[in-house]
Amino acid sequence: MRGIVFASLLLTASSMIGCSEPVANSNSKPSPTGGAMFPLPGNKGFVAVSTESPEGPRGSRTKTHTTSIVASFFGPDGTSALSPAPTDVNVKIGVDGDAKAVPLPADAKNPNRFATAPGQYPEGFQGKIQAKIDGADVETEVSAR
Repeated sequence: MRGIVFASLLLTASSMIGCSEPVANSNSKPSPTGGAMFPLPGNKGFVAVSTESPEGPRGSRTKTHTTSIVASFFGPDGTSALSPAPTDVNVKIGVDGDAKAVPLPADAKNPNRFATAPGQYPEGFQGKIQAKIDGADVETEVSAR
């Protein structure tokens, strides 16, 4: 009898492994630029979100770790550049209502790539990307890993 109780407890405990809250917008898929890619509302395309660390001098050991948050926009096929390119791109870091919007200026070489200035941003975060696409305000939940 004890064996049956032990086996049922073990089965119950093992079935609960891996159960947790879903990550924001679990519809993410791998991006051609790295990071995770998330769908934009209204089937307008996709946004890929990642963090990048600027390269410092070799062998330097700084106490602070700076990163940039990068968002790249793709068309509905998930591989071609979004046309026309979005404008007024921001990222809100965090899921609470008072998260501050941080601007992501466009890359001079790639109008569909936007990045924050290097700063003290978490490498893994949940938040929202906001942009204007074809003059319409668009917002989607994202997470960077």
